[in-house]
Amino acid sequence: MNAPLYALVIDDELQVSGLVARVLESEGWNVVEAISAQEAFTKLEERQWSLVFCDVVLGGTDGYEVLRRFSEAQPEARFVLMTGHGSGAGALDATSIGAYDYLVKPFTIEDITGIASDVREQYKHRDEKPSTP
Repeated sequence: MNAPLYALVIDDELQVSGLVARVLESEGWNVVEAISAQEAFTKLEERQWSLVFCDVVLGGTDGYEVLRRFSEAQPEARFVLMTGHGSGAGALDATSIGAYDYLVKPFTIEDITGIASDVREQYKHRDEKPSTP
C-alpha cells in the first residue's frame, strides 16, 4: 500500500492557494496551506512533503529562499514555484536551484493536475522498487 502523499501550498493570495489546494485535494492529495514563508518554515518541520507549490513573491522572504530551505531539508520533495511575473530566465533560475517546475499565473487546473499526477507516479514507482537485501 502506498504511503499518503502530502502537498504544501504557500501563497499569500488566498484565492490562488485555495484553488491549488482544492485541485490537489480532488486528486487525492493531503493538502496543507501556508500564507507566509515563516509559516512554511514551521510546516517544513512537521512532516515529509512530497509536493510543494510556492509563490515567488511572499512578504519578507521570496519563494527562492523557501525553495533553498526545503531543498536542503527535504531533497525528495518536488517544489513548484508560481509567479505572476514570470520569465524564461526566472524558470531557468528556479530549476537551476532545484525547482521541479515553474508556473506563470494565471495557470490552468490542468497545469496543477499534470504536475500532481507526474509527481504521484514518481513516488509510486519509487515505492514499488524492491529493496536490496
